[in-house]
Amino acid sequence: MSSVYTVGQINAYIKRMFTQDFLLSRVYVKGEISNCKYHTSGHIYFSLKDETGTISCILFAGARKGLTFRLENGQRVVVFGGVSVYERDGTYQLYAKEVRLDGLGELYERYEALKRELEEMYYSCFEAEKSGNTDHSLSG
Repeated sequence: MSSVYTVGQINAYIKRMFTQDFLLSRVYVKGEISNCKYHTSGHIYFSLKDETGTISCILFAGARKGLTFRLENGQRVVVFGGVSVYERDGTYQLYAKEVRLDGLGELYERYEALKRELEEMYYSCFEAEKSGNTDHSLSG
């Protein structure tokens, strides 16, 4: 039988691989914020997503001091940091050192446009009922 490793050994090995990778240690990642949570410790946990995937992120309280705005779901941002492994859970995440705004996220913009469209439809139906025109047929 070949060598048998513990879960901790494998996670530590993978973390060393991530740490030694030059690209992953200093990377800019662009995406839309989702699942943003401010922790009582001062850390901010969030995900960055685009059309093809999601990556978990953390901005530690110390790095948060340079933040000039409040992170919110739907914001499009560029995050600078390093990708590493959280050994306890065996998951990788982006450890953010800097976050800058890159406009509103496209997915959020589409959501807001759909919300406005549905609100307009609702109010036009409501106004039609108030005026006594209750014909909701699709004919002109």
